[in-house]
Amino acid sequence: MFVIDTLLPIFLIIALGFEIRHRGIMSAELQTGLTSLVFRFALPALILKSMLTAQGIASDSWRLLEVLFAAMGIMLVLGLVFCRIAKLSGPTAAAFIQAAYRGNWAFVGLPVIASVFKGKQQVIDTMLLAMGPMVLGFNVVAVILLLAGKHSLRRESLRPVLVGIVKNPLLIACFFGIIWVVAKQALPQLAAPVFLTKTLSVLGRMALPAALICVGANIASVPIGHKIRLAVIASLAKVALMPLIGYGLCVWFGLEGDMRFVAIILLAIPTAVSSYIMADRLGGDAELAAGGVVISHLLAAGSLTAVLLIFG
Repeated sequence: MFVIDTLLPIFLIIALGFEIRHRGIMSAELQTGLTSLVFRFALPALILKSMLTAQGIASDSWRLLEVLFAAMGIMLVLGLVFCRIAKLSGPTAAAFIQAAYRGNWAFVGLPVIASVFKGKQQVIDTMLLAMGPMVLGFNVVAVILLLAGKHSLRRESLRPVLVGIVKNPLLIACFFGIIWVVAKQALPQLAAPVFLTKTLSVLGRMALPAALICVGANIASVPIGHKIRLAVIASLAKVALMPLIGYGLCVWFGLEGDMRFVAIILLAIPTAVSSYIMADRLGGDAELAAGGVVISHLLAAGSLTAVLLIFG
């Protein structure tokens, strides 16, 4: 029952988003506006509010980051080896690798973690603290892969995209949240203004359900294309192989308990919808990227169920 009670509401809301977009109840303009509202305001508000009111961060938060970054590094190497063996072209290889490592942390990972660890705010706060460095890593690596794939890895190509990454609202919220957490440890008497935390709390409450609706709506509007075989391989690498690698790394680094559970859940999260958007904008194989997004979300229902049954 724990697995059903935890995951079924999440996937039902994603299905609702898919259905209302597919039936035209939600227009393309409304979808874009809602996604922008969640990304620019609601999710950053939720992150910042959690950081401002955090009572403490788990002691092994750095070890969690080590496991997550190591897992991403291993997937990058394995992806490059596979692409070399399969003789994939540069744009196709970049889209494949991105689909295999880049998780939808903000729009799917955060709701799953919040549902699994309801009542364990320290665990959720630690996950939010890890989100900043990981989202930055995801984006920077994706840009380098996509530009290198079309042989456009030049300063004039990189600069505007990297500036856009630095302006990412989630990263900005995580940055100020980390500063506050560090300052709070040095000056325990610090307290955020009540009006600010209440405002952020009200705005942040809409983040998780709206984010899941956006995921469903975005899946409905993404063209899956015809490169199903590669998309399935990349999706399986993302939702099945990556958490297995993560488990081995948790054992290697000595990460245990709730933080091990967090790491494996995050590594089993499906491919980020933004990977398709970025591939389309930077000349990657958008068709493959779209297929990876859709198929990984379908497969993630099984992978997350397995993770919760084994580690929950």
